[in-house]
Amino acid sequence: MTGTGVTMRYKPGIRSLLSIAILTVLSIAIFSGTAAGATAAKLYVADYDDNIVYVVDPDTGKLLKNISVGSHPVKVLTDPTGTVAYVLTEGDNTISVISIDRDEVMKKIPSGDQPTNMAISPDGMRLYVTSFNNQRVYVINTTGGSIEKTIQVGSGPSGIAFTTDGFACVGNSIDNAVMVIDSAGRNPVKTISVGAWPENVGIDPYNRLAFVPGFVDGSLTIIETNGWSVVKTTSIGGNPLDIAYDVSRGVFYVTDPTAGQVRSVDPQGEAITIASIPAARSVVVESYGSRIFVASPDNGTISVIPVTGADKPVTYVIGHKPTSITPIYLAEDGTPVPTVTPTATPVPTPVPATPTPAPTSAVVTPTSTAPAPAPAPIPTLLPLLALGTVAVGLALRKNL
Repeated sequence: MTGTGVTMRYKPGIRSLLSIAILTVLSIAIFSGTAAGATAAKLYVADYDDNIVYVVDPDTGKLLKNISVGSHPVKVLTDPTGTVAYVLTEGDNTISVISIDRDEVMKKIPSGDQPTNMAISPDGMRLYVTSFNNQRVYVINTTGGSIEKTIQVGSGPSGIAFTTDGFACVGNSIDNAVMVIDSAGRNPVKTISVGAWPENVGIDPYNRLAFVPGFVDGSLTIIETNGWSVVKTTSIGGNPLDIAYDVSRGVFYVTDPTAGQVRSVDPQGEAITIASIPAARSVVVESYGSRIFVASPDNGTISVIPVTGADKPVTYVIGHKPTSITPIYLAEDGTPVPTVTPTATPVPTPVPATPTPAPTSAVVTPTSTAPAPAPAPIPTLLPLLALGTVAVGLALRKNL
């Protein structure tokens, strides 16, 4: 196992109205100071062994409902409208489409052969599915449920993530590279060498950066997504695997299943351990919320980590092998609400390729006792990685 409603046929006019409605809801929420869907009302947890998506109360760990899906689910995610969830099942090469309103599978669509991971385009119109063994990405139309195109990529494609302007970044683990796919033409446009075994890719939309952890060598490669060049390569140690961006704080969270840790990584690539979670693999963060959710399939648990550090992580036993989690956001009346998706800023914040030299002056400048201001992403919403490596990587993945 690698890495970590009904789909309606809208007429063009109706789809446009739907997009306008979503943007209106987001705008009202932002200007009122409360982003819609900021705190998860429930969690969808995909269980690889049980062939089930468990509906879980994030506050208590209580199981609310079981949703039977295909064989061996490896990934669950929601679309931008917040009304539909997609579950990728590698055992039967399908994607189960769940109506969030009813917590029911409404249909299944093909995923392509031997699927590994998936991501949804910013407009919600396409699913991109990686196939580790087949060296392909399958582009699936979410409206009709058909495979539109098959894209040949590098060796061992696993994780995939989208920039807000529609470029897909694929982590080719065996090649130690990231391949960039132009969403408009849906063709590869560039390949970037990164650290050893890049199983996942994280996107910082505000600074227009891609963060790529190297699972085998503990590296972190930072790529600017304007010209697609490496601006910094550093080490965060251990075996970093999955990565998720915290919209409200401007940092990434990275899991290390070997060390059993979750680390926070700032825009300069500096990492600190924020929680000890045995066998931590998959990670996701609340949208403008205050919690991190981590799946530990080897332990059969999920963990809830408060980002403030005020409280200790809480761990719940969920099923037998939880592989992926997605938060579900609901309005006060229980109806699904759109996921808050950030918009990239027009100009990237540069990341230095080399460390800034320390001051040579003996004068000590007092440090302010006031806390550093937290990133303020909301105002920007609107204006806006040899055979040896392969062997080591495969051995580590097999033993986890």
